[in-house]
Amino acid sequence: MPSRKRALTITITVIMLSMLIPIFLLFYTQVGGGAVLHVSLLEGTLAGEDPDPWLNECWLLNLTGTSQTFTVRINNTSAAKESYDTHLIIALNDAGYSYLENLNVDDNDIQKSAFQYGTPKPYNIWIWPSGDVYPTWFNDTCVKIGTIPPKGYKEVTVSVTFSNATGVRMHFDAYGSSVDTIPTKTGDITRNPLSGDSTVLFQPEAPTPHPPFAEFLYYPSWPNTNETVTFNASASYDSDGYIASYNWDFGDGTPVVIESDPVTTHSYNAFGNYTVTLTIIDNDGLTANSTNIISVRQHPVASFIFSPPDPSEGEQIIFDASTSTPDGGTIISYEWDFGDDNITTTSDPIITNAYSRFGNYNVTLNVTDSEGKWDTESKTITVRAPPPPQYYLTVRTEPTRITTIPGEDWYDNCTHVELTAPLYVPDETGFNGERYVFTQWTVDDNFIAGNPITVHMDANHTAIAHYVKQYLVTFTQTGLDGTAIGAVVTVNDMQLNYTQLPFAIWVNESSWINYTYNDIVPSTVSGKRFKLVGITGPPSPFLMTEPITVVGSYKTQYQITVTAIPDEALGGTFKVTYTQCGTTYTDVQQTTPWTEWIDANTTVTVSKPQDVITVSSDMRYKFDYYTPSDSVIMDQAKTITLIYKIQYYLTVKVDPPNITIISGEGWYDNCTNVELTAPTVKDYEFEHWDVDGLLQGDGAANITVHMNAPHTATAHYAGIPPISVSISPTTARIKVGESVTFTSDVSGGKAPYSYQWYLNGSAVLGATDPTWTFTPETTGFYTVYMVVTDSFGVTAQSNEASVTVAPKLLVSISPTSAEIFVEESVEFTSAVSGGYTPYSYQWFLNDKAVSGATSSSWTFTPTAGGIYYVYLKVTDDNGNVVQSETARVAVSAVPVGGYSVAIKGHTIAKPLTFYLALVVILAGVFVAIRRKMLREN
Repeated sequence: MPSRKRALTITITVIMLSMLIPIFLLFYTQVGGGAVLHVSLLEGTLAGEDPDPWLNECWLLNLTGTSQTFTVRINNTSAAKESYDTHLIIALNDAGYSYLENLNVDDNDIQKSAFQYGTPKPYNIWIWPSGDVYPTWFNDTCVKIGTIPPKGYKEVTVSVTFSNATGVRMHFDAYGSSVDTIPTKTGDITRNPLSGDSTVLFQPEAPTPHPPFAEFLYYPSWPNTNETVTFNASASYDSDGYIASYNWDFGDGTPVVIESDPVTTHSYNAFGNYTVTLTIIDNDGLTANSTNIISVRQHPVASFIFSPPDPSEGEQIIFDASTSTPDGGTIISYEWDFGDDNITTTSDPIITNAYSRFGNYNVTLNVTDSEGKWDTESKTITVRAPPPPQYYLTVRTEPTRITTIPGEDWYDNCTHVELTAPLYVPDETGFNGERYVFTQWTVDDNFIAGNPITVHMDANHTAIAHYVKQYLVTFTQTGLDGTAIGAVVTVNDMQLNYTQLPFAIWVNESSWINYTYNDIVPSTVSGKRFKLVGITGPPSPFLMTEPITVVGSYKTQYQITVTAIPDEALGGTFKVTYTQCGTTYTDVQQTTPWTEWIDANTTVTVSKPQDVITVSSDMRYKFDYYTPSDSVIMDQAKTITLIYKIQYYLTVKVDPPNITIISGEGWYDNCTNVELTAPTVKDYEFEHWDVDGLLQGDGAANITVHMNAPHTATAHYAGIPPISVSISPTTARIKVGESVTFTSDVSGGKAPYSYQWYLNGSAVLGATDPTWTFTPETTGFYTVYMVVTDSFGVTAQSNEASVTVAPKLLVSISPTSAEIFVEESVEFTSAVSGGYTPYSYQWFLNDKAVSGATSSSWTFTPTAGGIYYVYLKVTDDNGNVVQSETARVAVSAVPVGGYSVAIKGHTIAKPLTFYLALVVILAGVFVAIRRKMLREN
């Protein structure tokens, strides 16, 4: 039958180490035959027809490099066949085999020695068809895929390394078996067709590109500012390509310049050293850098000044060129041309010159630096003619040098000079609390009234401004605030309040000051005051010899009040910790009510208040809590109140006395409800409670007493008789398997009761009821008693009962069957055990007692034929009755001619031989019928 092809298009995702590529895979599957396996490469593409068998209609993958990892998929295209024992064939061409170094498939290493040269022969019953790559190097034993189900596939990961990838080829085929045993014919082999294989082609990697080389020169070597500098990178090169761009960073903050030409220019606006960086980029995007440092120079700048600015004839003039700047080098010489035929060169920037004649002169300075660069500056100087006669006015102060009063100088003859002395030195506010105040002028020791004054310069004169020294005295305070009222300090009989402080006055040196600070300063806030805690400064009075500041230090204090509620609780003691005037007083005992002044922002803590204030033997006040708390911060006037609560005493009694103690007696807060419980008392029964003589609780053991006053509660009890118990019966005789029931009678004590039965001195598990049934399983003598416990836990033990247990009464007779003739006899005997002796006997015939048959044996002599039934009843001494089994007696009539008697038991014959013979006959018949049916068919 010609093969048919069916095209299936499946979208898959190819997984490689370097990329993810979605592709489309086209399978051609032959319908029928064993060509159902297809080998594909998830990372490859499907190739068309090609005369090269490695490439013809295969799944093709091109890889670059000597080491790669890829995925091979083996598909079972059959819809019905399974491919058992599936093998992957790996084939190498000569280059692949020669260069193979490592091969791993799904973490399994495959040795090079595992490859053989030739053509695969699956199961040695089929040879791979011509038209494929064989014969070549192949291996089909190392990679076993196992079973691939219909329409299923298996994937393997191949990792391979070659020493050289040039001309390397790998090829993949697959085969298996369509039966789960070793195939015996070619039709049982599953395989891939020639169009369902895969080939991987390897190519060597491209050579690694080399980076370029960067180098540049510049000229001139020592450029000046604003001079054009040429930069030449022609020495740069790229060994395996070309330079695409030259990037210049000139190091002066200007933008990077990008050029395609290796030569560029640049100039610098300021002198200094600049780092120039060249970055070149080649056609492969690789870069190289080169760096040079360029030094930019500048001419020096000449500059000079002279003094005095308006010199006189013959006066020495100072010329100073220190303001000249080198700007790059070092100034090494100053050449001066003074314009009066005096030209002088020096290395010092300062020089002097005097002109012998008044007039205008042109002065030129030429400076030269260490780099040979120079600069000049010129100025015109005017020299005055000699001045007319002058007189000198001396102006000073007394004390001397406390200030400088303008006006001291040389003056032309007859000049009038006005002098003004400042009223205060240094000024009205003084300096560091000191100042001088002006008093008068004297000129040449003569008093001159007024200020300012005028001095007539007809000769040399000396004018003196006279001053007296003053000190600043300041009175101030700390600790007061705007609520303070009244006088704070009195200075020289002048009272000063809070708003007038600080108070400062200037006082002449050696004057006396008197002052007084008030000890307490009131406040407009109730419960607040200010307490003087110290004075900084000299004591009053004091002599002014320096600036003085006197400070009165106050502490804010608030009033604390400690009281108690209710008023009846006042007078109790407590301890208090507080701070007053900076001193802390700890655990000082006081009595309520208590009031004191406390330093502001300190803490007052009350502790250990008198716990109990007794009013009477059954009424008192008990400390409860503080309000607002036991500790307050004194940021205002505060009150701490000790809250006391009323307590009443509850007396609890028992009638009769001393039979028990009932808890609950004691002190209780007013309106507290107290639960009292009358406990169970041995040998007594609770009757009722009374409170203050009034019946309460209707006989209940629990009552509630409302403590709105002192109360007395009494629990009343009555005595009860002791507990006792007896059991019955006191004796019993039974056999094994029989039972005896014991009952109990309990009196006295306090119900309810609990019970426990004892057998031979040991408690019987679960026997906790008033009655108990004893069923022994063995013979013997047993003792029984009960222990009963009342609700008080009082126990009592009953009398002791005895039980005798005999073996079970048993009887048997013999024989159990007999066959006799009329008027023949059969004797029955009995065997009796157990029970209590002596025994009594009664024989029965056909369920009727035989008169007189009351011994252990009996002889039966029938007078008529028939079937008779015989059994025996035995009664022991305890009245227990037992019946034997029933014997069967067959009685026959006497035969003619005589008879014989045989007594034997009845047996039933088993014709086993007959049955075996019957089975053999039936088997033979079955065989004959079967053979006939076979012949007819």
